[in-house]
Amino acid sequence: MTSVIQLGFLDNRRPLVFELTMRAAAWAKTLHLIRRLLPLLGFAAGVASFVLVERQEWLAQWVVGFLLGSWLLLLAEAPLRRWIEARYQVEIPPALLRYGTQALHQEALFFSIPFFVASTDWASSQAGFTGLLFALALISVLDPLYFGAIAERIWALVAFHAFVLFVALLTALPIVLHLDTAQSLQLAAGIMAIAVVPSLAYRLPVFGLRALAPALLGALLLAYAAWALRSAIPPATLRATDIYLTQSFDAEQRQGQALASTLSAGDLQRDGLTAVSAIRAPRGLHEEVEHVWLHEGREVDRIKLAIDGGREQGYRSWSRKRSFPEQVLGQWVLQVETAGGQRIGSLRFEVIP
Repeated sequence: MTSVIQLGFLDNRRPLVFELTMRAAAWAKTLHLIRRLLPLLGFAAGVASFVLVERQEWLAQWVVGFLLGSWLLLLAEAPLRRWIEARYQVEIPPALLRYGTQALHQEALFFSIPFFVASTDWASSQAGFTGLLFALALISVLDPLYFGAIAERIWALVAFHAFVLFVALLTALPIVLHLDTAQSLQLAAGIMAIAVVPSLAYRLPVFGLRALAPALLGALLLAYAAWALRSAIPPATLRATDIYLTQSFDAEQRQGQALASTLSAGDLQRDGLTAVSAIRAPRGLHEEVEHVWLHEGREVDRIKLAIDGGREQGYRSWSRKRSFPEQVLGQWVLQVETAGGQRIGSLRFEVIP
């Protein structure tokens, strides 16, 4: 009799078990489809954000605000998860958190890459930095690479997370707070350092306050490295729309006829040169830039200028150089840099007899 009752009980539950299994399979397929679409949606959102910054800065600030809010939520993920589990006795699946972290990394990288592509001086070390962003974006969308090489290795995940946070802040801070690139780089490096302190302290072989000092030291070294390597980091929200040299510059129209890449020493000594640079920046951003003149790799002059953001064709600034050394023959480079030393663009020319 007991076997018959148990068999009848199981038979009554079979439709319910089958329905739950089918629902779970449907949710799994939906989740799989969403995860496949996330890279495409992230890329589209990144391009759209870049266009918004170029056209409607106020709307882009909402996009950036959402991005930073997501990062703050992710930074608080561990204590928030423990609080939810202790308060409501609900265990959050680790896989869900890993997928959320992956999606946020994709969002930040695809948001930032268009800005860095537009501002990279491809003839400099900045090409390596932007190339690294492309490599990280590729890793973030390939599950075997992301989960096998990054997510399952805690130190690799901490480094990946810190770098992506740094990149996202470099893009977001000038737009949201109207900070210049030097201030944005310093603040981004500081926030990145603060963000990695808990992770470093938690994973060191010592515990408590004894782990705090080496974690702080490691974070400070990380921030210093970001600042020391600033020349290889493109100024994400700035881009040169035009750079040229002229000897017939109209100050009222802010225009002149561009010269060829080869100049004669006599013309150079007699008429001098005017360097013109048009730089696109977000509306409301005030930035100091420098025209740096180099002869055969040696700096001979540095002229400071100021630009204001918001002009569609870029804010046009110029500097006049009349004095040149006696020996002017050879290769010259005009570099346009931020006050913090990040290159915006460059122009090469040669002086011949």
